[in-house]
Amino acid sequence: MINHIRKTFPEDPRTAVAVASCESGLKATAYNDKNYNDSVDRGLFQLNSVHDDRMDELGLDPWSVEDNTEFARMLYDESGWQPWVCYTKGMLAMR
Repeated sequence: MINHIRKTFPEDPRTAVAVASCESGLKATAYNDKNYNDSVDRGLFQLNSVHDDRMDELGLDPWSVEDNTEFARMLYDESGWQPWVCYTKGMLAMR
């Protein structure tokens, strides 16, 4: 799993692994339903359900390590690490 993250984020693998570790504990089954807007976060990079329509259009499953990481990469390409609270609040433990 860590190797897959590193390959998907070759320019910043340490940060990518740290974000996934902080967000989900590197657990593909991680789930959070405590968001203020009634959305949920799922999987390795804790992808929010606000992205469900887009993920569905792309045929991506938020519970799949590969799909979750691929979509996280797409979000990163669009906004850097800004979509992840662990990054924006400085909560990362770099590996």
